[in-house]
Formats: sequence, structure tokens, C-alpha cells
Amino acid sequence: MADIRTVEKYSRLENERAGLKDKLARVEDEIKKLREPVLDYFQSHGIQNLNCEGRTLYLRRELWAAKLDEKTAPEDCVRILHATGFDDLAPNKVSWNTLSALFREREKNGDEAVPEELRGHFVASESFKIGSRKC
Repeated sequence: MADIRTVEKYSRLENERAGLKDKLARVEDEIKKLREPVLDYFQSHGIQNLNCEGRTLYLRRELWAAKLDEKTAPEDCVRILHATGFDDLAPNKVSWNTLSALFREREKNGDEAVPEELRGHFVASESFKIGSRKC
């Protein structure tokens, strides 16, 4: 059966957890502020990865499908995909993750990311991020 020491320990651990959450939030805010400068450093120095302070930092490229014209309505995107034979990607609405996966797979296979039928409507939007793992 629990006694007051169990209650006190529970309370101390709750305080410790709250403090760790606050500290984590501060660290994440600081990392967020440093992402762009680190990304700029990697790109300006032509670096793909770097071992630093016990971490491997690396440049991670992401490819995402996007509308060529942001003003294109969602239902028009669906119509375009249906009209060009890509209706499996948009039964009722566009699955942007699936369309992005198609673009990445095509690029991986050495093809243009955006199929010819979709050019003029959709683009492959490239972004770069900094990844991190323990050395």
C-alpha cells in the first residue's frame, strides 16, 4: 500500500517532467532558429553531411507534388487527374502524398518526376532539410 512518500515521489517526478518539457521546448525553439543558417552553410559549402559534436548532420532532399497555379481549385485538380488517366490518385480528392510518391518514384527510375500529361498543371517542388543522427 502506498504511503505519503509514494505521493511525494510522484509529485517530484511530475515537477521533473514539467521541467523537462519546458527545457525541450526551449531546445526545439533554438534548433528551429538555427535550421536556416545551417542549411545555408551546407549549401554554400557544397556539404552533403558533416560529423560534428557526436552527431552526423546531413542534407535531406524532399520532393513534393504541388499545383503549378495555386489558384487552381481542388476539384479542378481532380478533373485534370481523371482526364489524364491518373484517376486512381484522386478518386474524390487529390491525395498529395500519393501524387508526391509517384513523382519521387519516377525520378528514382530516371524519368522526369512529373509525367508529361501533368506538366502545365502540377510541379515537383523540391525542398531541403537538415537531418541528424547520432554518430
